[in-house]
Amino acid sequence: MDLTYPAEAESFRPKIRAWLEENLPDGWFEPGFHQSETERKEFNRTWPEKLFAGGWICAGWPVEYGGKGLSLLEQVVLNEEFASAGAPMRADFFVTPWWVHDPPVGHRGAEEGVHPGILQGKIAWCQAFPNPTRAVTSRV
Repeated sequence: MDLTYPAEAESFRPKIRAWLEENLPDGWFEPGFHQSETERKEFNRTWPEKLFAGGWICAGWPVEYGGKGLSLLEQVVLNEEFASAGAPMRADFFVTPWWVHDPPVGHRGAEEGVHPGILQGKIAWCQAFPNPTRAVTSRV
C-alpha cells in the first residue's frame, strides 16, 4: 500500500504552514510558549476572524458556497498542518454545505445559501438527527 500523497496535495503543505507562521502569535512555535489568560482570551476572540480572512473556515466547501473547494487530500493536509502546529480549528470546518442550511437543504434549495455567520466564525452550530425523517439545526 502506497501511503504517499500526490504532488499537488504535498505542494499545498508549505502554503498552510507559511500562513500559520504568519498568523499565529509570536513565539507559538518556540518550546515553552505560553499565553497569559488575557492573551489567550484575545487569541480566542480574534482567531476565527483570521481563519475566515485566510479562507480556512469551511475550506472544503465549494467556492460558490464560500469555501476554497479543497480536495479531500488537501483537507487532510490542512488538518495535518494545523495539528502539527498545535493550531486550533473550529469543529465545524469540514462539514458539507448541505448540512448547515437553516432549515437543512433537504427542506429548501441550495440556492438560498449558507448562513454567512458560519463562514465568518461568528456562529457556533450543531445539527442533530433525532430520527431518520427529521433534522434539527441549532445555533448557539
